[in-house]
Amino acid sequence: MGNGGDLMLDSGHSEAGSSGSISLTSASSDHLSGSIALSTGTGKQGSSGMISLETGSSDHSAGGIKLQVGDTFGYRNGGDISLAAGLTSSSSMKGGTVSITAGEGASDQLNDGGDGGDMILTAGQAKGGDKNDNGGRFSVTGGAANHGSGGSVEITSGTSNRGPSGDVFIHTADGGRNILSGSSGSLSLITGSAHLEPSGSVTIASGNSSFNNTGTVSIKSGDASHGSGMGGKISLETGYSKKGSSGSFSISTSKSGGSSRFAQTGDIVLETGDTPRGKTGSMLFTTGSSGNGESGSFELAIGHSTSNYDGGSISMKAGDTIGE
Repeated sequence: MGNGGDLMLDSGHSEAGSSGSISLTSASSDHLSGSIALSTGTGKQGSSGMISLETGSSDHSAGGIKLQVGDTFGYRNGGDISLAAGLTSSSSMKGGTVSITAGEGASDQLNDGGDGGDMILTAGQAKGGDKNDNGGRFSVTGGAANHGSGGSVEITSGTSNRGPSGDVFIHTADGGRNILSGSSGSLSLITGSAHLEPSGSVTIASGNSSFNNTGTVSIKSGDASHGSGMGGKISLETGYSKKGSSGSFSISTSKSGGSSRFAQTGDIVLETGDTPRGKTGSMLFTTGSSGNGESGSFELAIGHSTSNYDGGSISMKAGDTIGE
């Protein structure tokens, strides 16, 4: 059985100038303009045909591909762009993948070989003057599942053979600068709730290093740099339990694996800030009250010394008054 005939549409060739263009346009109308449908036929015993949309290679600059919906000037929403991979109804198979990749900087020159292309995904801007005229929402969601795990969402910076890997920045934009402007957006890092199984954990950790210092983990609230506003608070609180124990709170430095006496474990420093005037902050250590049981104990102890060195000391000192 033979194949159906092909349909080829080629523009004219040119030895010195540009080759001819191909334009496929539906006519304008006072009502609805015509649609353009580009589709392949179905295949019953084999694969359906592929649609390939690509520009040609060039020794100077390859042509781009522009996919854009026309503007809407009437009282209607703007047109959508929908990009979806195909489903599969076969067992043990996987739905189609959507892959969007920026271009390589393929030159391997040691002196400024060039950069890889950027990938910029931006939701729509709102130019209206009302406080409810919000910018478009940017949503990244993993796929749902009926019985297995839902799809993961991974944000990973690029690796490098010789230099540092790329940074990952997650931050909200600044609030406006005039006196009537709103605050900057909040940043929430929350795992989902669970009914019969434990909820997900949140881990913030710097990476390991084989031959150098590891990275620092820093948590800092914002400064109030102008006016009489207060600096931001930092609140760390364990989880509540309706029938069991609430969560424990642990602050500890890691043990040291060094064999030298100068290989110490890390310090823990708790202190309030200085102030040029007024009263510095207080420090309060207290256990909670108990309505029908023993209240918690308070223990202050120094670790043992298993060598010929002295054990550590406990020193408590009241503040000095300096000046007249």
